[in-house]
Amino acid sequence: MKKIFALFVLISIALMGCDKFAQTEKVWKVEAGENFCTEYPLPAKATNGSKFCDFVFHTNETWIWPDGLSTGGHDNGWSKVRGFSEGHHINGSSARLVYRYIKGNPIAGLGVNRGGEWDAVIIDTLDIPGRYWCRISREGDWYVMRMNGKEVRLPAGKEHIQGYYLRPYVGGNYTLDHDWLLLIEDKF
Repeated sequence: MKKIFALFVLISIALMGCDKFAQTEKVWKVEAGENFCTEYPLPAKATNGSKFCDFVFHTNETWIWPDGLSTGGHDNGWSKVRGFSEGHHINGSSARLVYRYIKGNPIAGLGVNRGGEWDAVIIDTLDIPGRYWCRISREGDWYVMRMNGKEVRLPAGKEHIQGYYLRPYVGGNYTLDHDWLLLIEDKF
C-alpha cells in the first residue's frame, strides 16, 4: 500500500511539473526609451520537423501609440510580439505576430524575414483591451498564422534549422515614451 501511495505522489508531482511546461504566462516589458525587451528568448520547440508556437496574448492601454510612430518617415513600423526564428536573420528565416497602431487602429499581422528580405500581411484588427489566441507554424515551404478563425500565409525561407523564440521588439528606428507591457501565455 505504501508503494502505491508513493507511486501516486510521484506521478502527481510529475504531472504538475508537466503542466508548468505545457503552459506558461509571462509579462514582457519593453521599457520607455528602448526598442526591445532585454530578456533572452527560450529555445524554439521542434516537433517532427515542423516548427510552431501557440500563444495567447492580451492587449492593454500600453498598446496605444502615437500615430507618428508608424508614419512620417518610419517605414518599418511593424513591431514584434511573438514568433520564432530558424537561424540567424542573414541566412535563416523567421515568422512572428507583428503589430502596428495606425490612425487609431491596432493592426496585427504575420511578419516574415527570409534571409534579410522582409514581408508582412495583415490578419486582423485588435480590440484594446483584448485577448487573442494565435498559432504560427511552418508547414512545408510556408509560414502559416491562425488567429480569430482567420488564416494568412507567407513563403518561408530555405533554411530550416533549430532556432529560438523571438522576444518583443518595437519595430523601426524609434522608441516609445511609455513602457509596452505584453502579457503572453505560451501554449507548448
